[in-house]
Amino acid sequence: MEHIDVFRKRHRDYAANGRTRVCDPPLFFKSYMPGWKPLPDDQMQELIENLCNSGAINADGEWHDLPTPPKHFAEDSSRNPLSEDSHFRHMEEVVEHIILAAEETVRKRFAPEKRTTEFMCRPRHITYSEVEGSSQRADSLFVRKQSSYPPSFQAGRRRTATSDPRVYTADITNAGEFKLYTTDKDIVNDQLKTFGHAAHIFFNDVGRSAVFTFTIEGSEMQIWYHTRSHTGVTARFDIYKDKRWFIEFVLFNTYASLAELGIDPTVRRVMDEQNKLQYQFDVYPTPTSRKAVTYQTRNLIDEASARTIYCRAMRVFDVRLVIVNADVPAARILADQSNVLRDHWVYDDVDDERKIQKDILDRLKKKLGGGAIWREVLRHFMRIEEDGVVRYMRAKGKRPVTVPAPPNTSEAFEYAVQENPSGSEPSAPQVTTGLRSDGATQVRLQTAPKAEDVPLLRLHGKKHCRTTYEQLCKDLHRIDNPALFFHALCEVVKILLYFKRIGYLHRDVSPGNFLLYHLSGTLPESLSVNDRAALEQWITIVSDLEYARPYYGGSGHDPITGTPYYTAVEVQSRQYRFKTGQKIMQTLDAEGVYAPKNFSFNFYHDLESVLWMALDFAIRKSSKALLSRGSGVGKETAEKLRKYARELFTPDIHGSRERNSLIEMIPNAQELWGTLSGIYGDSPISTIVSLIEDLQDAYRALEKTTAQSHQLDNGRTVFSEDMFQDDIYIKMEETFRKISDHYLNHPDTFVLVPPADKAAPTQNPPASRAIQPSQAPHASPPPSPSPVQRKKSKRAAPAKKVKTNHTPLDVLMQDVHNDSNDDSHGKGAHLAAAASATQPRGSRKRLAPQDDDEPKSKRPCTEGQSVRRSGRIQAALEKAASEKKVPGKAITGRRTR
Repeated sequence: MEHIDVFRKRHRDYAANGRTRVCDPPLFFKSYMPGWKPLPDDQMQELIENLCNSGAINADGEWHDLPTPPKHFAEDSSRNPLSEDSHFRHMEEVVEHIILAAEETVRKRFAPEKRTTEFMCRPRHITYSEVEGSSQRADSLFVRKQSSYPPSFQAGRRRTATSDPRVYTADITNAGEFKLYTTDKDIVNDQLKTFGHAAHIFFNDVGRSAVFTFTIEGSEMQIWYHTRSHTGVTARFDIYKDKRWFIEFVLFNTYASLAELGIDPTVRRVMDEQNKLQYQFDVYPTPTSRKAVTYQTRNLIDEASARTIYCRAMRVFDVRLVIVNADVPAARILADQSNVLRDHWVYDDVDDERKIQKDILDRLKKKLGGGAIWREVLRHFMRIEEDGVVRYMRAKGKRPVTVPAPPNTSEAFEYAVQENPSGSEPSAPQVTTGLRSDGATQVRLQTAPKAEDVPLLRLHGKKHCRTTYEQLCKDLHRIDNPALFFHALCEVVKILLYFKRIGYLHRDVSPGNFLLYHLSGTLPESLSVNDRAALEQWITIVSDLEYARPYYGGSGHDPITGTPYYTAVEVQSRQYRFKTGQKIMQTLDAEGVYAPKNFSFNFYHDLESVLWMALDFAIRKSSKALLSRGSGVGKETAEKLRKYARELFTPDIHGSRERNSLIEMIPNAQELWGTLSGIYGDSPISTIVSLIEDLQDAYRALEKTTAQSHQLDNGRTVFSEDMFQDDIYIKMEETFRKISDHYLNHPDTFVLVPPADKAAPTQNPPASRAIQPSQAPHASPPPSPSPVQRKKSKRAAPAKKVKTNHTPLDVLMQDVHNDSNDDSHGKGAHLAAAASATQPRGSRKRLAPQDDDEPKSKRPCTEGQSVRRSGRIQAALEKAASEKKVPGKAITGRRTR
């Protein structure tokens, strides 16, 4: 887990990269709070008069309990008698005055029983989370009055009169940050924290559609609305001079429905019969269905791509249908059969997966007829049970869960540079007659970027989708048997050939989107295959079709799709690179099909992704026997492979020079062939490299002429379909089949090449580590975290936990440049590691926050719990276990008083 400062900066930087829009408060409320009706002018005036008469607003027009901080202390903090905490703790009184005045003046609309949240200032206390990075603190919070955790879970918590109430991150509806003054440094600090809160709340809470935050510097306030699409923010307004919008803010956050506050009402937390926290999801089978179907989770399969704000937030669960629901776990009846539930966000104009799949299957059936070939092809598709936009019931029917695009009149928000918030220039040299005085003025500090200099991305609304599948599968990331892996690649090539013949692109070919399904309907614990018959019991299935589209199709926004490790180099550079006799820079200025503005994804780009999957298996993994050889041979092999892995498999969506050169230049491919031949000997795995030259020939044959082209509806020009040949598909399938056959006769196991500081490879990560199943193939597992010894003192700080970033680069990067006009979308492997669903030892569950006041021996032990807690909480718990704990003393994760 990365350091919290790095975490905050990373998310703020994403937002600053064209993903934030600013507008005035009236437009902000209208756009992002459409269900909330602001008070009419007469009612607002009456409410303000009530506040004045009660003394909540003083004669100067300021909030009596929260006067403006004295500005003359702003420059010299050492003389400042105020502290941020002591000043803004009075915000609680201000909010309470507003609520009471509203309930007195507008009684029909506001009443104590209609409150959905409560407000509190608690800057020195952490919130309790289900995921890593739990040591989050916010200056103030709006928190649900009724917790999202089941009563049985809360009833088991022992509290004392001196204990502060536990606040769970999942129950936060708005997090606020305060500063006494409006310096650039203060503004940047609040922005960093507010994005840290938003990202952490999104990742922690499975049932979250949007996150509200707010910042106040001095008396200037901004309201932030974070979604999977973008962030909207109000222009700065003064809480004394513009009381109306501050009052509306308080009323909205106190009385709005939980759905309006960003809580998904179709997700609930429940306890299972083992007293472990689970989730229930409601799914409406069709848009007209009035009754929801409910599924309850058993295991979390994947959520790696939900780590950042602007992403698809793909979460995949092993679930079972709820036949009879009940609050008491023992009275609840679940189906025996496991299903897979996928929860994610896509652009609001993207068709549902079921609709896309139906279009593909209809075309295939028309092309192939209804015979044996058609039935064979049909086996390679997921069987979808339910699919569509998430909806929930309200008084006037079902409401779809969507987040809007920014209003048309909003503007790009300008962020200050963190290292130089004010954009200040260097001071003039004091010695002006020296040799370097003139030169010294030529180097300038980086100034704050202007909003007009940031690429204005076309931001679109998104919809929340949920899909359930019949088959439980294993993704290709987790396959360590080379015979089985290359057998699967043969079938991937066949599937893509069928796609080409019906004029369809997948546009996201990766090991996480092609799955292995066993014909027995189960997932055998052993993946060993001894003969062709056993191998062919595994069927490769194509999934995640949201980005698939007809070749002669396209939308107004056509982002770079695909996982960077497996994306074709032409797609990464957005230009055709194989036109004979013409350099790339000349191609940039050429007219017609070769101009970048006319670049378009084609069939060969899907196929190149399969080639990268094969290279990934041969370079980032290797034979366990080879890596274990003595006399330094294993280390030498690992170092050679690590070098290529660093150069070729970069998380940057735009690729690398070495990656481009490998595909474009024969000498580079020959060098790689020599390396792999030296490592793998008689194995035909090095013949993967020969496919690069075949692919080069296919690209050159395609791009040597512009005579045959087709104009798309979105204005792009593409090559005609009949220019794409089958030869390269056949060649690739034959090559993979030979490799698979070789390893049938010479069984082997491929494991991740260990990092340079690791002595020996491990096939699987330790069961105690809380990583997602889809992460396991990406990176060698780091050592289990352990607390550092601390010195005892009167005010002992909690021990710091030694952490290593175990998140694989290819998982992290998938969310870095997600869903923008020229960016990739992210998602990890899914449905995939469902082997964990049938193998308890490898399963991963989200955990309920633990009660520090309850004896450790009485808490239910959840697998992997020690590493799902934050480092501070874990250190405190381990210390408490080794010492006699003082009754009634709460462990908050901070210094005790």
